[in-house]
Amino acid sequence: MKNINKSFLALALSSVTIFLGINSVFATTDTTDTETCSSTNCSIATEEGTSIVDEDGKIVPYYADVDSCTSSAGRVYPTTKEGYANWFIWGGCARNKYYTVTSGEEITLKVKTDSCASCMCYHPKFNLYELSSSGTWELKEEYDLPAEKGYTKTINYTPDSSKVRIEALSCFYLDIYKVEAEEDQEETSIAKCIDSDGINYFKRGSVYDTGHPGTFNNSDKCLSDTKLLEYTCKNDAWYATYYECPGECSKGVCVEKEQEENAEKDGDEDNVSSTLPEGTLIKLPDDSKVYVIKNGERVWIRTSDEFKALGYKWQDIKTVSANEIKQVKERIREETKLIKGKKDKKVYRLENGKLIWVPTVAAFNAQGLKWEEVEEEEDTALEQYEESRLVKDGEGNIYYITNNGRKKLIVNMEVFESYQNKLEDVVEVSEEVLDSMEDVELVREKGDPKVYKIENGQKKWIKTIQAFQRLGLNWEDIDTVNETEINAYEEAQDIG
Repeated sequence: MKNINKSFLALALSSVTIFLGINSVFATTDTTDTETCSSTNCSIATEEGTSIVDEDGKIVPYYADVDSCTSSAGRVYPTTKEGYANWFIWGGCARNKYYTVTSGEEITLKVKTDSCASCMCYHPKFNLYELSSSGTWELKEEYDLPAEKGYTKTINYTPDSSKVRIEALSCFYLDIYKVEAEEDQEETSIAKCIDSDGINYFKRGSVYDTGHPGTFNNSDKCLSDTKLLEYTCKNDAWYATYYECPGECSKGVCVEKEQEENAEKDGDEDNVSSTLPEGTLIKLPDDSKVYVIKNGERVWIRTSDEFKALGYKWQDIKTVSANEIKQVKERIREETKLIKGKKDKKVYRLENGKLIWVPTVAAFNAQGLKWEEVEEEEDTALEQYEESRLVKDGEGNIYYITNNGRKKLIVNMEVFESYQNKLEDVVEVSEEVLDSMEDVELVREKGDPKVYKIENGQKKWIKTIQAFQRLGLNWEDIDTVNETEINAYEEAQDIG
């Protein structure tokens, strides 16, 4: 048995194609990309610029010794604007960043490091300078924090000057925040995540994450006739998991078949004779799709941005039965632009100015697309658009499209942020796009040969190659993830 397991582990290491889950993690620390503050750029930084403060109180650098830098995924980030790269040195990123603050008012420095085993941005070593009345930078504090993976540290500091400079001596992450007023601090003591029903698969509940206002307020929903997406709170933040109902899934809960039949019957009787006037907004109880009645037909409003642009109000949406909605013919919209390069044969949907990959022929057909509508463009023309692998549905559930064309639910914000993702990079897509892609069911941590099967939000270690083959699984379907994500899944019984 030991020999079999060794063979399985060796095969797992050599045979599995490494697919990077979400974004690539940082692999090296390059300390030669940027220079220390020269007399020229320090002089500019003392005289010009004012930091902006975002809605969360984060102070955005007004100046850095480079304008931009590149993540390991090839994405270019600014160093001094909203959505800025909050790491130092790696990927040509800044060594020095400059911030405007209020003299005598406390600020908070939030420090963190990479958490994955192979990552190198994990040593928070830096100096803090203040601008003196004579126009020179004076060293105030020297920090050499523990070189640990997944390390976080909050430092409170009260500046005497209106400008602060951070000089990094190694690669790590840092954000600076204004300290809220005392009355606001009392408010933050309230629970950040509120779950109305706890983990209850037979009662529909909702989760509101106040730690990320405007980004997450969701209810349990059915993804299929039997699969439930259950939301709960974990570590003071939202957490999502799949659950396979023992009976059927209806209206966001698991029910017995008899209950489902009775519920459908009641719903049909309630609204079958009602009429839907022009302009009525309608949806099903357990479906996020919203339609508007136009000329006797229902027209699907594809995204929340479109909904707002049309001037509609969420409170005006009417929930109707499946029987009633079927009586109204759906108007098929053909607004999506389909493009592909001459050399790069990948087909993309152009959504909100970003490219969304249509990964397979099956997905193409399932989305109701037509091959004759695909426009071929020069590969250089495609470079004007940014490809997004991060997508969300109309309810805010965020998914990552892997290299093999599967979608993976991001279970919480900690996982999302562990890949240096940003919410502004997430593109809202229709349910038909998401439904056309299969879910990721096999994962492994980078550098670890163990392969896990994901079921109902839990990970099950597949212990032998015989078990892997018996389940009819494929090596190319394995998604490689970081330590934060693998730890986000609860462990379940191994598969031997």
